[in-house]
Amino acid sequence: MTENSKSLPARVSASDNSESMQHLKLPITLKLPLEIANAIAQRMSQSGQTQAQVILEALALNLKDMSQDEEAASHPVLEELEQLKRRLVELETLIPKVKMLEGKSIAF
Repeated sequence: MTENSKSLPARVSASDNSESMQHLKLPITLKLPLEIANAIAQRMSQSGQTQAQVILEALALNLKDMSQDEEAASHPVLEELEQLKRRLVELETLIPKVKMLEGKSIAF
């Protein structure tokens, strides 16, 4: 058990909807690979979000995808649908980049 995991409380049950539990924020210290830290910094500059917002959004999306992947694994059609949804999200993130390049010439 790591030092940080000792300080985390047990998982909160879904039935505990008290307002204080919904706003509970636990500090977590991580050592990130440089590639991930750079990706976070790039996303911050593109979106104007804070570091915490970028990380929380990425975690939430990833955890949601993981639970959906588990459900879809038992149904091939649902798995293909989830793959298409992920591709759509990737394409939607590229739209602002493409818009920035519109009208600009690129020399090779």
